[in-house]
Amino acid sequence: MPQAYPFLAQAAAYISQGAAYLYNLYGSSFLFRTAVQVGFSVGTSALVASMNKPPKPGDRKESLRGEILPRPVNFGLTLAGSSVVYDDVASKTRWQVHVHNHGQVERLIERRFGGKPYLLDAAGQLLPFSRFQDSPYAEFRDGAEDQAASVLMMTPDLRKGPLAAPGWTADHRLRGLAYSVIRAPSVKPEKFSEIYPEGRPPVPSIIGEFGRPLDPRTGQRAYTPNGALIFAWFLTHPLGGRVPESRINWDALAEAANAADRLGYELAGSWNANEAPKVAQTNMLAALDAAMWTGPDGRIRLDLGEWRDPTVTLAHDHVLQVQSLSAGSAEGEALTEQVVKFPDRERDYSEVEEVAASIDGPVYEPRVSDLTYCPTKTQALRLGRRIFTRDTARWRADLSLNLAGLRLINQRFAVVHLPDFGLHHEAMELDSWGFDPATGQVSASLRSVAPEHFT
Repeated sequence: MPQAYPFLAQAAAYISQGAAYLYNLYGSSFLFRTAVQVGFSVGTSALVASMNKPPKPGDRKESLRGEILPRPVNFGLTLAGSSVVYDDVASKTRWQVHVHNHGQVERLIERRFGGKPYLLDAAGQLLPFSRFQDSPYAEFRDGAEDQAASVLMMTPDLRKGPLAAPGWTADHRLRGLAYSVIRAPSVKPEKFSEIYPEGRPPVPSIIGEFGRPLDPRTGQRAYTPNGALIFAWFLTHPLGGRVPESRINWDALAEAANAADRLGYELAGSWNANEAPKVAQTNMLAALDAAMWTGPDGRIRLDLGEWRDPTVTLAHDHVLQVQSLSAGSAEGEALTEQVVKFPDRERDYSEVEEVAASIDGPVYEPRVSDLTYCPTKTQALRLGRRIFTRDTARWRADLSLNLAGLRLINQRFAVVHLPDFGLHHEAMELDSWGFDPATGQVSASLRSVAPEHFT
């Protein structure tokens, strides 16, 4: 349809103009810049490609499904599921390709089919079913950049016919993708329920170690569960935040990595490269109780949840107005119980809920915090207790400050001394901060905190 090209060119021009306008407004946000660049590139490329690119034989099942497949990137020690990218039937045999990870698996610990750990015999058949002639076969590729194409996909099932997987060739190497192949022959009705108890070929999953973050302390890339290093890896990943490595303050990251090792901050899970990076970024920061800052040099710093003695004191001379000052739970809530939800490695990676903290009183509605990327119960409960102490803080303060409030830049804690309001050298944690250059005023929200809250 050549007549559509002028329309596409005009649409691309409008998109480009709109992107430039929004960039001028929000250009300081690397996540926004990434979203505009990626959205414009993918959107226009997909429109043109959809009209000019002939379909490949191996694409037909994906196009028939009419969905955008997830692109999982796993990190840490975790259970990785899969998404079907190829599903075809020929000669009474069904072939499936399930992608587990975008990137190589650093160490494969266990393969699962249908949620259960299985081994394969020498012929590649699933051992629990190998007494049947028509049992399924499986194959795994770890996602290496130099990996060869699946042998199983190109090997005809001679018992059922001379054809291998339709459209699959030695060029289908899927380099950089960790995946499993299932070849499932048709079976006699009386054997079907025993070979396929779930009524279909088993869905594969794997347990392994994922990711090779750069460690600035050694200058090497290697697998690690260290939460600070994984977060920086996500920020700079081409399928993650896409931040240039030059934007990371690597000296500050080395300090954060030392804190993560010392305090046991780990990360594990996966993000979907088709989703906005903000989703994964927020979940990672929550699991690390961390804040991300941009320093005066324009480079990104990571501040993990760790107590540091305050170096800034806010007194009457610095306060223009006390916007609000309250004690106890926010907005008068009767919060008596804090629950955390997380995938528990000790319980087969299933999502569980645990009570992290509580006080005497009726439980009207427990607060539930979702710690998606928190891999251990110990870490989740510690963070839950910290969340609870913040939500039941002794004091909360919203202050308008003069330019002395600029000293709060890149600070997490401060001492507030306002005797007229009952605050006597109160240690407080900065909840939010802002500066209005038009008025020269700094706004700050703080809440009481103590060193023991960070143990």
